[in-house]
Amino acid sequence: MYPDDRRYTHDHVWARRENGGWRVGISEHLARQLTWVTAVRLPRQGTHVERAQDLASIEATKVTWSVPAPFAGRVLSVNAPLSHRLERMQDLKRDPYGEGWLVVLVPDDPGDPERLLDASAYAVHAAGSDGGFPG
Repeated sequence: MYPDDRRYTHDHVWARRENGGWRVGISEHLARQLTWVTAVRLPRQGTHVERAQDLASIEATKVTWSVPAPFAGRVLSVNAPLSHRLERMQDLKRDPYGEGWLVVLVPDDPGDPERLLDASAYAVHAAGSDGGFPG
């Protein structure tokens, strides 16, 4: 159910290694909880974030969710169309592992992403999770 080419956090955030960094987004488990997405706020390229610091925020009908950074690092790039076009914002819900990605992070410690949950461990966590979602 969850792609095994990435790592996951208990906060329903995924990270997948790619050239020069780790692409980051929200899991399908969280995406299913979202209603109509009305705003996405992303950090600026070059911003440094600490682990668990607010990396992005997602506003949906009657709810705002802060996306915590999965590890400390520098924002290499952002999915700018996601924050500028309402129809693209819906990619968070429709395609959380593809077009709905948020940012690419370069970790301060290259080993940090590997310490996140693998897909099978995350599936167990998500199955037992009440979500911890706002709403």
